[in-house]
Amino acid sequence: MEDYSVECSGCVVLECKGCQEKLILLGHEEDWREEGLTTFACGRCGRGLALPDDRADEEALAAKES
Repeated sequence: MEDYSVECSGCVVLECKGCQEKLILLGHEEDWREEGLTTFACGRCGRGLALPDDRADEEALAAKES
């Protein structure tokens, strides 16, 4: 069995407005759009998340990590 790996070019963080759960998408927003994927389901409450409407405030996330 061969191992495959893909270098991550970045990430997008979506935040559910209902339960504040975070969803991390590997790659750039443009990558997901090219694949035709712009809506996702929250893993906690099932609410629909959309690019770019539900993008998390990345500055606020950085401050929380500090």
